[in-house]
Amino acid sequence: MDIKKWFPYSAQVKDVSNLIITMLIYFIIIVVSGFVFGILDNLWIFGWIFSLIDWVIRVYCGAGAIIAVLVFLKIM
Repeated sequence: MDIKKWFPYSAQVKDVSNLIITMLIYFIIIVVSGFVFGILDNLWIFGWIFSLIDWVIRVYCGAGAIIAVLVFLKIM
């Protein structure tokens, strides 16, 4: 699997400042998507679709954060 293709920010982590910036980017994405999809989740018919999209975004950001730490520790 090509990490740079799926997780471009995580693959570029070289020092602590890059790691912190990457973690902040993923955190901001999670907070904004949680807020937006939390509002859209109240729609009667499409609420479950927005919940699923929010879940996928959270899993992607969580995996990106883990990969960023692994790249920083030079495990990946």
